Amino acid sequence: MLKRFEAYPLDSLAVAGGGAILWAGQGTMHARSGDLLGALQCFERALECNVDCLDAWSGLSEIFERMQDRRRAEACLEVCRRIRSATARERSA
Repeated sequence: MLKRFEAYPLDSLAVAGGGAILWAGQGTMHARSGDLLGALQCFERALECNVDCLDAWSGLSEIFERMQDRRRAEACLEVCRRIRSATARERSA
């Protein structure tokens, strides 16, 4: 039986602060291999680390689209738009 850190090698990195991008990348790998449940779990973990992670929100949108849940896919894209807009405002301030 695998220990938790062996099953999820990114856990220690997530605690260190860079977890959102790492988990989103892991989610993308799962999505590319067709593992939609694994991808969902990784994108959710990314958002636990950083709720403003664009990669996680866009990845979730892709997964929901593939699951033919258009409403959730659009909702995730709307969150991406809001985050980008807020980021643009912060940079111009």
